[in-house]
Formats: sequence, structure tokens, C-alpha cells
Amino acid sequence: MEPGEAKNEAENQDSEKGQRGPEESPQVEIGTATNFAELYAVIEQKGEIAEGQKRYTPTELISEIEWIRKNIFGWLMDDYNFDRKRKYDDEELKILVKKDPSLLNITSAEGLREKVSDLLADEVINKSNTHGGVEKAAQKAAEEEYIKLKFREQEKKRSEARKYPRTSILDKYYEILGVSPDASLEEIHAAYIKKAKETHPDKNLQEGPEGEKFKKVRDAYSTLRKIKK
Repeated sequence: MEPGEAKNEAENQDSEKGQRGPEESPQVEIGTATNFAELYAVIEQKGEIAEGQKRYTPTELISEIEWIRKNIFGWLMDDYNFDRKRKYDDEELKILVKKDPSLLNITSAEGLREKVSDLLADEVINKSNTHGGVEKAAQKAAEEEYIKLKFREQEKKRSEARKYPRTSILDKYYEILGVSPDASLEEIHAAYIKKAKETHPDKNLQEGPEGEKFKKVRDAYSTLRKIKK
């Protein structure tokens, strides 16, 4: 092939490729997921799943699935069909899990409900085998959920404590600025301006360039202003 012919052929191929448009990445199917992490990645990639006129967003679907995963052991323990005194084999456990009515909250479009049902059954079986039975796995799941709940409560308290200092400290800040706890933001600001002028390092050279009193006044105002806003 002559150089000119090779060039024309390459140009023709580029032209055809441009007409076809950019190559699309292969669409991953729900049925290929082997665990919940992979399933969530597929759901996120799809963007939304439609069933008739109803459209489900990834956030809606994943939240619903996670709620079922978190509660499945408690539901099994409360199910009148579950016998705590006997040991279930894997197939029996799968049947119990897949009969759970909460799965009806998951859309059946694109095989999602069936895939969630399969993965959920596998998860229950694996955890039951790991912890020595469904009941012990349920107790372990309840303990983990309790620990998470207590951790969230402690984090909330710590966050509130950082946001709003203890009353005794606040009283000290009010005292530094010379205002009462029921003072308005405007009154606090006026008191700060007055105290800042009195304690500024330029007027209190004996305290050094940093000015400890001035820093206390500034800290008091900064905290009380946030609370009063």
C-alpha cells in the first residue's frame, strides 16, 4: 500500500469513528454483583432505576437496603416461624430470609430485589456460621448496633460541648466583659469595644506585647458572640 493510500485509509477510519461518536463504557449489570459493596457501586453507576412510572435514586435504594441489612437478624428472632432450639441448615435459612416481607420494599426492576435477597441470605448464613448460630449472630449484631448508637451519642455530646462551653466558663466570660448573661449581642459588642481599649497592649506595656488581659477579653467576646448569634 502506498503512503498516500495508507493516510487516506487512516483518515476514513477516524471519520467513521467520529460519526459513531465516543465509545461508551460497558454497562455493569446488577446480576454481576457478588457482595453489597459491588451492588452499591452498580446502583451508583446506573444513576436511577425505573419501575413503571416510578423512578428510584441510588440514595433511596441504598438507604432501604441498608435498613433491611441492619434489622434482618432482629426480624428473624421475632419471626414466629423461627425456632431458637434447632439448628438450621443453609437452605432453610435462605428460605426464611427470602420470605421476609421487608424485601417487598425493594423494587423488582432489573432483578434488584432478587439480587438483594440472595446477598442478604448469604450474609445471614456467613454471620451465623461465624458466630455460632443465628441467635448468637443476632446478639452480636445488636451489640454492634448498640456500640454505634452510644458512639454517636457521645460524639453528639462532645460536639455540643465544643460548641457551647460549660456554664461556669460562660459566667467567667460575662464577668470579663462586665455584662450580665441576659445581655444582648449589641450590649456585649459595646462592652467588648470598651474593654478592648482599656486592655490593649499599647496601653498596658507592662503586660508585654501579647497582652494577657486583652487576649482574655477577645476570647470572651468571640465565644459569647457565637452563642448569641
